[in-house]
Amino acid sequence: NGGIAVRQASAPGGLATAAARQVWSDTANLGEVWAPELHYDGGRYYIYFSAGRAAAHRMYVISSATADSGYTGATRMALPDDKWAIDGTMAVFNGQRYFIWSGWAGDTNVEQNLYLARMSSPTTTTGARYVISQPRESWERVVGNPYINESPQAIRDPDGRLHVVYSANGSWSDQYCLAELRLRAGGDPTYVWDWYKSNG
Repeated sequence: NGGIAVRQASAPGGLATAAARQVWSDTANLGEVWAPELHYDGGRYYIYFSAGRAAAHRMYVISSATADSGYTGATRMALPDDKWAIDGTMAVFNGQRYFIWSGWAGDTNVEQNLYLARMSSPTTTTGARYVISQPRESWERVVGNPYINESPQAIRDPDGRLHVVYSANGSWSDQYCLAELRLRAGGDPTYVWDWYKSNG
């Protein structure tokens, strides 16, 4: 409905029937609004989402002191290289914030890769973008045009290791699947060879 809404419930099962409160409207006509994601950091709520049309999709953020009202206007995130970007998420690992998203290497939709950049605040990236996954495994290339890695979600396991669960293959197909990146012990999140990839 041209915006982003928040539902609140005491348990996941209650979300389906909870009232939706619209917290942001696309008054600037940014275009298709995809994959809003709510995070809590330093006493504020942040919703990251992508918006745009075709090659114009970029990441945006709004924030508020409360989860379901009072959000700021949308700010376009200044991601490194300023390329097509969707499905952004924020993660904290070893005291450092990181932003992880799906995007293009260039200006055309050849394939969607997963990228990571350090953050200096919940709304600002700093330094370069680093590719951490490209759809190069045979099970990621069953359905293409383009080949896809998207929807990253960061998870820390009980041993403190960082994982990124993501989707691969065309979302329009029955071969759309979940896969996992796992950072090796002592690894650097910005170094692609420190990530192990699996779909099992």
